[in-house]
Order: sequence, then structure tokens, then C-alpha cells
Amino acid sequence: MSKRIPFNVKFKPQIESGEYKVETRDGKTVVGLKKQILHGTPLLYGIIEELECCEMWKEDGTANPKMEKDNHDLFIVTPEPEMSEMEISLLSWLSDDTSGEIPMERMKHIVEARAAELLDLAKQQLLQSGELLTQEHHERLMETIREECKKDLPRWRNVEADKTYVGCVARYMDVNGDWSYCMSSGKLSDDCQYISIAALEKLPQEDESYE
Repeated sequence: MSKRIPFNVKFKPQIESGEYKVETRDGKTVVGLKKQILHGTPLLYGIIEELECCEMWKEDGTANPKMEKDNHDLFIVTPEPEMSEMEISLLSWLSDDTSGEIPMERMKHIVEARAAELLDLAKQQLLQSGELLTQEHHERLMETIREECKKDLPRWRNVEADKTYVGCVARYMDVNGDWSYCMSSGKLSDDCQYISIAALEKLPQEDESYE
């Protein structure tokens, strides 16, 4: 498992030791990265292995404007789990705000802890505002919706003995085990089921639409 973080020259010791790898935005490996001063401007030079060519980057790892290839911006690959977008943003902010005064490993621990806390706070805020549902709440809501929908659906019911059924559709099982249907005309046999025509008339027509 590994993770990618924005390039930063502060990681030079880890890069030179081989602990951290460097690659372009589109995943090409960069080796032999060196810093040089050109006309008073610090630049980085390195070889993109897959392309077998030497390229140049700004000191912050962004592609040289002459390349016109932002997919060649540099990233650092560490042997740690992939960082979330929130963690990457927090680490970048901390790096900028502290200017290297805090060791990178210490900042990573801070970021991991604070990112989780911030995420929990954000979820709580969204839950309180009704803008976010937990999985449990979502399942409960869907179950409630299903139950409410089923209340409006007409259902087949078993007949009651010695009762007359008019204005109903009846069904019974034929000798082949299939359902057969007929309009009720009074009493029905005990093996029949019925459904009210009045209930059927409440169902939406084919041309009715709902948003």
C-alpha cells in the first residue's frame, strides 16, 4: 500500500535514500532528480524513465511552462496508505504555514488526527442540518417509504364464508395450478381470493406521471 502527496523539496532525504519515489501526475517514474540554478532561478532536473528523456521542473515540482504538460507535475509516492483529499490539503496548508519548522512525520500525525476530527464534526453538522443521512437513517427512511407506498396498493384477500361479494374481481387456482380471474357475482368459494374494483380505480392511470 502506498500514497501520493504533492511534491516538496523537504522530502529530499527520503527521496535520495530511496524511501520515497517520485513520479509524474500520470504515473511515470522520475529518477536522478537534481536541483540546479539556471539564470538565478532554482530548477529541478530529472529523467522520466518511461519516456527515456530528461525533463525540467520548477522547484515546487510543477511542470516547466515550456513543457505545457501539467500531467508531468511531480508527486511523491510514500510506502504509507493513500491520503485522503482532506489530509492532502491539511498537510499542504501546514507545510506552507510552518515553513518547515515542524518535522514532516509530526505533521503527518497531526493531519491524520485532525482530518478525522474535522470529518466527524462535518458529518455531525450535516446530520443536524438534515443534509446528510447515515446508512442506518437511510435504510429506515426507505423502509418507511416502502410501507407507506404499500398502504395505497390494493391487495388480494381471502374470502369469508357466507359473505356476498359484488363489485370485485375474484381469482381461483385452476387444475393446472394457474390463477384464473372472473368478476364476482355474489358468493365465492372458499378457495377464491378477491380484490375490490373501487380499490383498483384508485391506482394511477397509464398516462399519469409523478415527479
